[in-house]
Amino acid sequence: MQTLRAVSTTASAGLVLLAGCGLGGAWCTVKVTPQDARFPIASATFAADETYCVSRIAGGQTSSSSGTYRWTGFKLILAPEGTSSQTYSGYLRLDGKLVLAHGSGKAKVTAVLEKQKDERTPLPP
Repeated sequence: MQTLRAVSTTASAGLVLLAGCGLGGAWCTVKVTPQDARFPIASATFAADETYCVSRIAGGQTSSSSGTYRWTGFKLILAPEGTSSQTYSGYLRLDGKLVLAHGSGKAKVTAVLEKQKDERTPLPP
């Protein structure tokens, strides 16, 4: 019984640590599911002061938005300047990649974002 309690406590502590990890840095979408779907974020930069800049590609055009964000470890809330907030469910994988989902049911689109080594210039997929 003590072994089970120790394993449970260790697993809970690991989840808390993982959930508390920050998003700071530049990220780029590397995979979208379903394959033919469009995800609203091509690349994003998250700053320590909880501000962000996101690039989108739609119809061959690139656009960007910025504002503030909140990351709970399982939910990303983007609050762009001048428009309503956008909420994504998500989590950080053990390999360091960020998984975000937008929509629900058949309209749900999931993306895997990879942290860029050179945070100055995130590249779109």
